[in-house]
Amino acid sequence: SLAGVRIVGVSVSCNSTLAVTAHGEVYAFGAHGPNLGLGSTGMVPGAGTLPVRIAALDGLFAVDVSAGYTHSLVTLADGRLFAFGSSEFGALGVGDCPSGLACEPRPVQPALSRV
Repeated sequence: SLAGVRIVGVSVSCNSTLAVTAHGEVYAFGAHGPNLGLGSTGMVPGAGTLPVRIAALDGLFAVDVSAGYTHSLVTLADGRLFAFGSSEFGALGVGDCPSGLACEPRPVQPALSRV
C-alpha cells in the first residue's frame, strides 16, 4: 500500500502504472510482467492490484518514470537512465538482451561513437 507515501510522479500505460516517491523509490502495478521491472515475464503476485516496490532499484534515487506499451524507463537524480520490458528493435538501449526481455531495470548504455 502507498498509504502515507508521498508520490511525486506517475506514468500510466495500457497495461501498467509506475509511481515514484519523494524518497526516490519506484513502485509498479498492472498486468504486464516485464513492463513492471519486478523480475518476472508473467504476472507478479500482488502486482496486478497493489503497488510493488521495484527492489532492483534499491539504493538509487529515481526522479521520473515513463510507463510504455512494451517497455518502461526510470530516470535517476544523477542523470542515469534505466530501462526494462521488451527490447524489440533495441527499444531499451541496454545493449545485448538475448531473451528479448529485460525483466528488471538495466542501465541504458551510452553510444560508443557518433554516427
